[in-house]
Amino acid sequence: MLNDKIETVTKCLQKKIKSLQKRNTEQEKFIQEMLKNQTISENKTNAKLDEFLTELHEVNEFIKYQTESLSQKVEKCEDNNETILNNQEQIENKYNTLHDVSKDLEKLKKDFTDVSQMESSNKLNLEKFQNKFTDIDSKVATFSGDLDTIFQDIMTLKYPKLAESFCVDWDDSIESDVKSEEIVTRFNRFYNLDDSQQLHFDTQTGVYTAPCDGLYLICLMIENLSDYQVQFNVFSKYDEEFLSGICHVAQKNITTSTVIPITLKTGTTLYLKYEEDYNNLSLGPNSTFACVLIQKR
Repeated sequence: MLNDKIETVTKCLQKKIKSLQKRNTEQEKFIQEMLKNQTISENKTNAKLDEFLTELHEVNEFIKYQTESLSQKVEKCEDNNETILNNQEQIENKYNTLHDVSKDLEKLKKDFTDVSQMESSNKLNLEKFQNKFTDIDSKVATFSGDLDTIFQDIMTLKYPKLAESFCVDWDDSIESDVKSEEIVTRFNRFYNLDDSQQLHFDTQTGVYTAPCDGLYLICLMIENLSDYQVQFNVFSKYDEEFLSGICHVAQKNITTSTVIPITLKTGTTLYLKYEEDYNNLSLGPNSTFACVLIQKR
């Protein structure tokens, strides 16, 4: 009996031992699985932590950069603020000056009003003068042919004291803009006379130099083909420049001539200048500039 009980108890214990062993094996597997999952979770957590720390470092560097940039901008703002204050002071000073200028401007406006009234009156007088001048030009134009004939007759005289002369015509091969007070160089083609007689007129500069003291006769003829009035001024210069005569053509397709007797000393220069700036100045083939020595002294 006792042996049976012992055997029965032994079998029962063996079964429990096997059951405990099985349960223990399952718990070990479960624990290993948990440890594995925990390791994976820790690795993921560490990776995320490293990523977060990296981003945090980048953010920190960015904040540092922005802080430095803002500091520089603040310094610039302070400098600009100081500049603005200085400019404001200068503007206030200029405003005070401008206020004084405004007072002077009011005075100038009053003076300008008076000048404008005088200018209107002068314009009316100028128009009257231009009308009279046009009539004179028309009358002069009717005598231009006779004057040219007279000059040609003078050129052909065999006077024993006639030792010097020149005659040049206008170079009409080009049209160009010319400036006032500019010496005329477009009269550059010798005309009528033998070149050997025309020694003292420089066609490059447009300047004639008197070779001796004497009485000279100047003839200037202008045939105007431009759409505006033109005027050439005759100048002589020894010590000082002197206006010796003018030739004015009041309108297009009019020819005007001027004859000027003049006394010149040795070395005196003679030349032409334009009265105004002329755009695309055009003169006709009848335009000539000439001078002849009438009598030596």
